[in-house]
Amino acid sequence: MAGTTSFLKSAMGRVGRSERRETERAPVQNVSCDRGRVVDLSTRGMRVTSARRWREGQRRLVSISNGDVRLSIEARCIWCRQDGMFSHAIGLAFDDPSEEQQAVLREMAAPTPA
Repeated sequence: MAGTTSFLKSAMGRVGRSERRETERAPVQNVSCDRGRVVDLSTRGMRVTSARRWREGQRRLVSISNGDVRLSIEARCIWCRQDGMFSHAIGLAFDDPSEEQQAVLREMAAPTPA
């Protein structure tokens, strides 16, 4: 019973986290980051995988590039969990991106034509 309760709390926590998200994140290709591999991206945040763990609340300057454009922006760790033997999945938020930064992020998150 305790295992089921903890599973449900964990699953509910994940649902609650996604419900608080203000913008949809899009899976991306050809977007790189100096802090890890970009999994998905929006104008308000991104998910990366990294060998390094982040502490919740920790802020770092990240550099994101799609090959044509490079953006440096401050990111805050919302959550971090181990995602393999030597890997962590990290949810990052961009707290107050400028209009210019949002435009660059929208461009990077846009699907690439086939």
